[in-house]
Amino acid sequence: MASNFIELRNHNKKSAILFLHGFSGSAEITWGLFPCFILQAKEHLDWDMFSLGYPTNLRPDLKGIWKADPDLQTLATELCTRLTSTDLLKYKTIALIAHSMGGLIVQRAILDLENNNKTISRKIKYVFLFSTPSRGLIKSSVLSFLKSQFKDMGYDSDFIVNLRKEWVKAKHSFNFFRAVAGDEDEFVPRISSIEVFEEKLRAIVPGDHLTMIKPVSLKNEAVQIVLNGLKSIEYPSIWNSTKIAVEKRNYHKIIKEWGPHVDDLDQKALVLYALALDEVGRRKDAINILERKINKSTDAMGVLAGRYKRQWLNEGRRDNDALKAFDLYSEAYKIAKDNNDIDQAFYNGINVAFMQLFKKNDKKSAKKTSKEVLKYCRKKKNPDKWSLATEGEAYLIIGRKRKALNKYKKAIKDKYNANIREKASMYNQAVKILEVKNDPGLIKKLDKIFNCDVY
Repeated sequence: MASNFIELRNHNKKSAILFLHGFSGSAEITWGLFPCFILQAKEHLDWDMFSLGYPTNLRPDLKGIWKADPDLQTLATELCTRLTSTDLLKYKTIALIAHSMGGLIVQRAILDLENNNKTISRKIKYVFLFSTPSRGLIKSSVLSFLKSQFKDMGYDSDFIVNLRKEWVKAKHSFNFFRAVAGDEDEFVPRISSIEVFEEKLRAIVPGDHLTMIKPVSLKNEAVQIVLNGLKSIEYPSIWNSTKIAVEKRNYHKIIKEWGPHVDDLDQKALVLYALALDEVGRRKDAINILERKINKSTDAMGVLAGRYKRQWLNEGRRDNDALKAFDLYSEAYKIAKDNNDIDQAFYNGINVAFMQLFKKNDKKSAKKTSKEVLKYCRKKKNPDKWSLATEGEAYLIIGRKRKALNKYKKAIKDKYNANIREKASMYNQAVKILEVKNDPGLIKKLDKIFNCDVY
């Protein structure tokens, strides 16, 4: 863009991360050490990285007398131009990380590219919006006479109204999207920064409007959201998006028909209802219902543990969520073993092993639990997709790579009818294990089995 374009790492890779600052910010200063921590992450060495700047400052616009900062549509058009007409054109995958007003520029640019250049828009696979006033700001409306950028950020501005209307209608296919708010941010309220998006696309991190993106360590929650998001392949593009839409309609149907009778549902139906809520972005409602009606059902306990686990993995890694998940899985595993409930034993058991490895970094216990789980899988007279995927996961943890890959190949065979979300769940869990084991070579082999795009 016009003012700045800083190369943080340019090794001619196939993927690129672009940082975009906010109002009165700069490409050099806004993000502090944030880019440095991502550069340090060994698992992201295959990403080039740049910081983009544009004209913005607190000085009032003096149109026709001196000069004025560009409006947001102009800046969005400049971003589109850079993505379509410069060296950035060579990249197959783009991740956009934006702060404050920069996130409005990003959203507008994405919509414009989707309308005018779908080839480029499909490259934008990852989007992170930090404290972006996506619904606009009342305070900006009051100051709109001073600057065009204030005017565009106003909650009732044409720019904001049209942006929200078009964003809702657009069919986005990001691998990962997250709108992030600071828990002490009083400049951009949450109703504007995150509540315009589905609950599953939101996150909250410590800090105010500026400190939330000024990390002091690699463990910073905002940094971890980006690092984990860049590893995430929630819905790989080669997997049929139409199937996903059909499944979502089924979830909405379950919620509509069963919602009025939730107090009368048996445990099996209750679990399905909670899963439907979770899949349409109502995770908190799913958790509340399961907590209220769990009744020591190992199925319900496992599903509740899964909601906590996903919340921990995808929304800032809150230790309390991880501990709740581990305790629930462990209790359900014990009950299932006592009752010789094979399906519940291997399901909850493999999740205990996963948490031992991923959260507690206890490889010895994880291997021991995985070996126990394999015994339960072998007791199943007629293997199904989940018992086979569980064996695959157990073999990954133990370190028997070939066996693991063979089990995953069987699990996704047509005869087992694994749907898109089930495949995504199998794949994502396996990738997380391999990331802990630092085995990118095996991840590539897994990619081929699940027919994912590999960049």
